[in-house]
Amino acid sequence: MDITQEFLVLPCEGGVRVYGVHDFPSGTWVGRDAQKLHVVGPVWVRPPRPELTAAQWEKWQDILREAGFSVTVGPFWTSTPSGRYHLLEDVRDELLRSAR
Repeated sequence: MDITQEFLVLPCEGGVRVYGVHDFPSGTWVGRDAQKLHVVGPVWVRPPRPELTAAQWEKWQDILREAGFSVTVGPFWTSTPSGRYHLLEDVRDELLRSAR
């Protein structure tokens, strides 16, 4: 059975910040450039440290792929059909409820 995980990826000063569902800092602004990292594989993936340089971000994805994980990166959208962006803080509880 495969395990699916999603991470929020926010660009910052030439790199990225990566947050797992339980690691969302309260008050974090999620703008239009936010992305969602979708990882599917045989075991749980531990998130990297929160701030990565662009090279570290690429390397982490490569390591996951080489280990047999499916890794896709796309825009961060809410579950609403409108496709509007929301503060992650506003949708965090919804995401946690759906993970149970």
